[in-house]
Amino acid sequence: MNPKPVQIHWAIKEIKELEFFIDEFIDLGPSFDFNYTVEIMPLANEEIVRLGIKVDYAKSDTKELFMRGKVVTSFSIKDLKTLVRKTEDNPDFVDLPEPLWIALFSIAFTHARAILSRSSAGTKYAHMLLPAINPETEFRKLFGNHVKQKEV
Repeated sequence: MNPKPVQIHWAIKEIKELEFFIDEFIDLGPSFDFNYTVEIMPLANEEIVRLGIKVDYAKSDTKELFMRGKVVTSFSIKDLKTLVRKTEDNPDFVDLPEPLWIALFSIAFTHARAILSRSSAGTKYAHMLLPAINPETEFRKLFGNHVKQKEV
């Protein structure tokens, strides 16, 4: 007999642009580098999980930063406290189903992509959008080893 799936009630609580920087005086040359990082910030007592996406664009040769953006999407998750457990690596591991983690990441990445596009509009870097991604593939690249952690 299959166990009954757990229903988790969640919603987008807030979207904030925390940082935007641009230096249009930098001459890029033929190529540039970009990377992004993702930070997961659980606030179990407030029943909130925040996903922060920070994007850096830099010259390929000198690594001089010419654009940066950071966007945080906050999600309210009902009864989050009941989904926190201790693991070997993390005393406050939020145990959400992997498809929900992927959905939250996808939404947060899309918000970062849209807000960075809006903030850079009208500049000489307006064409440098974050690429569309496969959220499942990217999530697993970033967090694959951390989604299913061993309980202590």
